[in-house]
Amino acid sequence: MKRRSGIVPVVLAVAAWTVVAALIGGQDAAVAAAVAAVIVVVFFGSTQVVLGPIAQYLPGASLAAALLFYGTKVLALGVVVVVLLDPEGPGRHLDDGWFTATLIGGSLVAVTWLVIADLRVRHAIYDLDDRGHPDA
Repeated sequence: MKRRSGIVPVVLAVAAWTVVAALIGGQDAAVAAAVAAVIVVVFFGSTQVVLGPIAQYLPGASLAAALLFYGTKVLALGVVVVVLLDPEGPGRHLDDGWFTATLIGGSLVAVTWLVIADLRVRHAIYDLDDRGHPDA
């Protein structure tokens, strides 16, 4: 069964949030929300792109690869957020409130939709032989 991605609703949610930020907070808020939206989509969307082939071709290495990739993503996210929220840095024109709200809200939407997508997938917990019986 093909695995469905939960990233499409995330893209729609953060895009809608960016429009709301533009309408309520102006240009700085819209740019901040758009930057945070890109970060959320890249953070959560990259997992299936990178780990999908590893899990398919090297299932024994998929857990180690997932932990290594997740740790790398969290470290990179921390660095990006610290740099963007620095008042003297490249994110000095970003609205910190909208940036943070979009980052947190988008992450919550992403986790929720990815869990829902995963719950809809059937996971084989044992192998069947050629006759359809569990291997002994």
